[in-house]
Amino acid sequence: MHGLYQLKVTPCHSFRSLPPNRLMEGKDRTGKNIEIKWFIIAKNNDGPQIPCVPAILLSKKIMQAKLYASGAMPCVGIISLDEYMKELEGFAIKQHVIIDDSQT
Repeated sequence: MHGLYQLKVTPCHSFRSLPPNRLMEGKDRTGKNIEIKWFIIAKNNDGPQIPCVPAILLSKKIMQAKLYASGAMPCVGIISLDEYMKELEGFAIKQHVIIDDSQT
């Protein structure tokens, strides 16, 4: 994986047949432009599982006394992408990452 910095994240809805993704663009450590697109795609009507995962993971962390913060807050930094995708194992849901470092 590239070491990225100077990234800006903007919604990207240019692929109408796919769900909205996030587009990250910036420069790698050598100063070369880079663009990363991340997609999460559900099949077999498994899409409703996607927004449920944070609540499931946070509930598990509370039950296991592994959540030390309290109050209303986003789950950014509390739930990793690896944890999120592991919770979706068994469903027809996959993530796809496209890295384009051919930008000039």
